[in-house]
Amino acid sequence: MKCRSCGTTIADKAIVCFRCGAPAGELPPQVVRPAPSRPFGLLLVTAVVITALGAWLIPQTPDGTWVRWAAWAAVPVVTYAAVRLIRGPRSR
Repeated sequence: MKCRSCGTTIADKAIVCFRCGAPAGELPPQVVRPAPSRPFGLLLVTAVVITALGAWLIPQTPDGTWVRWAAWAAVPVVTYAAVRLIRGPRSR
């Protein structure tokens, strides 16, 4: 087989020309996968629910106690966990 670019004789099963590096045969079709849609509405509802629960529960805890600090610390942790569960695993 001859290279389409430089005319060098190359092997029939060659992928690229050894002399010029041009593709030797037909290029395989590119598979384009659509980006997965993110459930933005579900994320928004989850964030609003967690915020509402925090606004309702945190004032019910006694001031200056570890329970109040734990309640404040739980809000971002629960928010992060909920978002990770909704979005699913990351793909590269």
